[in-house]
Amino acid sequence: MSNDARRALVYFPVLHTETDMGDLAPTLRRAGVERQGLQQWEANRRRISTTWQDVREVVDGLGIGLAGAMLYQDSLPVCGHEQAIVRELAQGGSLNHQLLCDLMARGAELVGTESGELLLKDYELIKRAIAAANSGAPADDTTADAERRAALLMQRDRYIAERIDETLIAGRIGILFLGALHDVRPWLAPDIEVRFPLLTPITEASADETN
Repeated sequence: MSNDARRALVYFPVLHTETDMGDLAPTLRRAGVERQGLQQWEANRRRISTTWQDVREVVDGLGIGLAGAMLYQDSLPVCGHEQAIVRELAQGGSLNHQLLCDLMARGAELVGTESGELLLKDYELIKRAIAAANSGAPADDTTADAERRAALLMQRDRYIAERIDETLIAGRIGILFLGALHDVRPWLAPDIEVRFPLLTPITEASADETN
């Protein structure tokens, strides 16, 4: 296979802002403040905002033509109105989605990335986890839900990888913005060259190395 026929994926593992959490944001904020304290929570929030500035600078410095680049986004369902979703979230203050809008204005093409069905299941599990934490549910229950979320995360990653394989045209570049706990690499097609210009996913192995 010639180099021209290969496909490249620029992969950005990212951290989500409060705005990205939608209607879960107030509950997650309360839980975070209770667990970390307000000062640490605010410090983490500022750090995440700074990270998004870094992502924007790295994207601008990639030296690739954005016309024809294909954008893949965490939690963006395949639904037919992807641009409307992104623009609404951008208007709500999401740094991630504001960057997507800027890239689209420069010629990049937005692609529906995730399964709506799997996203809904994940949303319900998150709500259950929050409710369990607030009610002091037995450890066995919270462990079971954590295992379900881990299995669901793997399903989502596999779907995302398959979606990229289906839509990323030979000779084109894809740009993927995906939560740092995801890792689509095991399921990507072998002809897709993956580049990490900033960070790599937070896998169990990498987490162990930092402990």
